[in-house]
Amino acid sequence: MTSKLVVNTIEADTGISSVSFASSISMSSTSKFHFGAAGIDIGADTNINRPAAGVLGFNINSSEKVRIDSNGKVGIATDTGSGLINTRHAGTNQQVLHVRADLGSNNGRVLNIFTPDTDNTTAPFRFQTGNGYLFQCDTEDVFTIAHDRKIGIGTNAPSAKLEVQDRSGGTLIGLSVGTQYGNASFGGYNNYPAIMNSSSQPLIYCDTNNDRTEFFGDTVGFGTTCAFRVNGAERLRIGSSGQIGLGGENYGTSGQFLKSAGSGSAVVWANAGVTMADQWMLTSNFSLGGAVSIITSNWGRVSRAGYGSIGSAMTQSSGVFTYPQTGIYFVEYTAQLISTSAQRYLGGRIQTTHNNSSYAHAADVNTHCGLNNSYGTYMQVTCSVIQDVQDVTQDKVRFCGSAFTPSDTTLQGDANRAATHVTFIRLGDT
Repeated sequence: MTSKLVVNTIEADTGISSVSFASSISMSSTSKFHFGAAGIDIGADTNINRPAAGVLGFNINSSEKVRIDSNGKVGIATDTGSGLINTRHAGTNQQVLHVRADLGSNNGRVLNIFTPDTDNTTAPFRFQTGNGYLFQCDTEDVFTIAHDRKIGIGTNAPSAKLEVQDRSGGTLIGLSVGTQYGNASFGGYNNYPAIMNSSSQPLIYCDTNNDRTEFFGDTVGFGTTCAFRVNGAERLRIGSSGQIGLGGENYGTSGQFLKSAGSGSAVVWANAGVTMADQWMLTSNFSLGGAVSIITSNWGRVSRAGYGSIGSAMTQSSGVFTYPQTGIYFVEYTAQLISTSAQRYLGGRIQTTHNNSSYAHAADVNTHCGLNNSYGTYMQVTCSVIQDVQDVTQDKVRFCGSAFTPSDTTLQGDANRAATHVTFIRLGDT
């Protein structure tokens, strides 16, 4: 048999301040206590009350310490604000949050947040911990302040004072990366912004007063050159004497200048003016073997007293001349012919090839001899070409003598003077 007691009101008798229950009171899952706005007193100094509709308040010493509103927001030492948890602490340098981690042998690790040291509007909050700070986004390490005061972006274990890594782990920025190269820091030099090494010497110095930026390559531990890399390769270098190198230690040669190779191409070292001039001659007579005879022998470079040349010399093998470098060349051929009979024509020819095989008549000039002289009649012809040498292994030149009566004709050569001779002058780049 189930018994029940229905009581509408329980109140203290006259002269008694409270009602006491000697034991616990059990209630069904659908039942509840109902108290008025005054709430529930828990001891003489603690109270749970309803300060407003849908609000639960916790009071200690007649002062509200915690509040939970109908939106689930919690206020500690304050009413609920815009956040889910809201705290407040009056005064400067006051602890507003204390988090403690008990981790076995490392008990007592804490994180504290303090109010600013002053009431200045620019004064920061202070975060205090004995470990370090790690901020993650979707489990990825975004920002780290390590316990040894190193800062990492994209890494939780920075090896430099400041280290920035990409997602693949490659270092993008590193200051103080190791003892081999010393430390690097942002600072000032002569009261202007600079990046300094560990000896407080500038690596990059911005003199805003004179509107210039200086790059230093001669500071302690950094060598004697300044190099600039683009797209994974060195493109420009400044040497210890102020020389400019292209793609490394390519400082050019004396007399060269920087020349544009056109849009999309790197500048190159180029030669100014005439960079090559050379002269060759027959050192002894050469007899013609046919109406057109290639001069295959007796060539020698001019070596008479006072002779001068520029640049690298031509080379010759069996009468075929090879250029020392590519370029546009002026070639002039003078043939000194000796005829012992009257002839309808005598002349000289320049033959060129662009495949080191098939030759074409590039220039042809003739005269005639109307005298029959047993001592020989001297005749001279001159012709010239401008040859575009794009490949020194394929573009070559040779010289010929021609006569109506080859057996009566000789090309004059002389070891001491230029009789039959050729002149080579490089005019410029191909």
